Amino acid sequence: DPDRQSVVSVAAGVSLAQLAEWMTADSAVRPALFRVIPNTAIAVRQSMTFVAARGADEACTERVLGIFRELGEAMLVDEPMLETGMILASCGIAFALRYVRASVEGGVELGCPAGQATHIVAATLRGAAELLLQRGEHPETEIDRVTTPGGITVRGLNEMEQAGFSAAVIRGLKACKQAEDDPATGSVRIDLRSGRFPSVVDGVIFSGMLRCCGLRSARACRSLRPWPMRCGAKRADGRGRAGRAAGCRP
Repeated sequence: DPDRQSVVSVAAGVSLAQLAEWMTADSAVRPALFRVIPNTAIAVRQSMTFVAARGADEACTERVLGIFRELGEAMLVDEPMLETGMILASCGIAFALRYVRASVEGGVELGCPAGQATHIVAATLRGAAELLLQRGEHPETEIDRVTTPGGITVRGLNEMEQAGFSAAVIRGLKACKQAEDDPATGSVRIDLRSGRFPSVVDGVIFSGMLRCCGLRSARACRSLRPWPMRCGAKRADGRGRAGRAAGCRP
């Protein structure tokens, strides 16, 4: 019922234009459409979620944003910005955790137990993020508050930059963009009408029907569940590295 329901899709490879085509295949009336890109921190209600809308009024858009704001941050963007947002926030989770892993390994080498080092680094990142979010200043301003002349912090920063820290982060982000633009490696484009689905899909795929008139909270959509897409690659170890290398998702 387009007057009472909207379509909210978290399928990374399905555009609003595709959704509009499918939704109007048997009807001239188009429901409000939304593409939503969360990240895995949605599991702990700390997601950075991006929302793009088509054919939705302000009230309906605010309802959808309100749902995802209960699960972290939610930002309304134009559809072309979803890709950049996904790289910064979804891929960014992995990049941030790789820094955590490196810091923990360094902490262990300096004599700190691994569990304690993990807690210290994670809490430090949370504090650094809150400084930016609450003060709204440039990261370099907060860095300057820590780097005293001739101090240990500036020496560490200079050593990291000499090893290519900032350049490596930027190159990683650009590599994600290049991979996304490559038809062979980018988000899978799906044709629901064919009834055939690829065995490898970049991310969790599902489209949920949300009743915009009356759906007040994230609790109301707990019945929606993702459809995990699997492939036949065998796990090389408990973490399934071979499967991930082949493009599979657990």
